[in-house]
Amino acid sequence: MHIRKNDTVVLLKDFSGPSPSRKGATTRVLRVFPKKGTLIAEGVNVKHKHIRANTNRDYPRGGIIKKEAPINISNVALYCAACAAKTKAAEKTVEGRKTRICRKCGEPIQTTA
Repeated sequence: MHIRKNDTVVLLKDFSGPSPSRKGATTRVLRVFPKKGTLIAEGVNVKHKHIRANTNRDYPRGGIIKKEAPINISNVALYCAACAAKTKAAEKTVEGRKTRICRKCGEPIQTTA
């Protein structure tokens, strides 16, 4: 899996629905599902969920909530902050630890915490 939680990614596809995200925008990864090949990105593929009243303690009056839905990993690319472009990751062993580096500039890929 080349994308991990808290990575910054670039959207390669425009997603429909009420989400304001567009192709080429950068966003942060919230969760990754490796077996399904999907991920949840912040503010991307936002769906409305209708909740009935008195079924959940968090929403006693019911209502409509917005929730991010999973998208396929093939629709995003890893973003390198050093060269400010989408990139592929390469692995390099530094001081006995594997680290991901940018194939374009050679800098380590930073994750936002």
